[in-house]
Amino acid sequence: EKIFPSRTDVPFPKHFESVVKQIFKKLFRVYAHIYYSHFQKIVSLGEEAHLNTCFKHFYYFVRHFDLVEKKEMEPLK
Repeated sequence: EKIFPSRTDVPFPKHFESVVKQIFKKLFRVYAHIYYSHFQKIVSLGEEAHLNTCFKHFYYFVRHFDLVEKKEMEPLK
């Protein structure tokens, strides 16, 4: 509640953006781990299209709002 208030009369905290950036940085690392360590399992389940679509939406959202520094995205190269 302190970071993500559910009521409209409660303002977001001043450090909201930095917290969100940390969350998205960690989510990117989760995606990197899934692709690096578990992609063959995802393929064997026939779910790679779903994973790719989710990651694509995540990536465009992150880039649009500049939530993860470009240096953190180096593993994509």
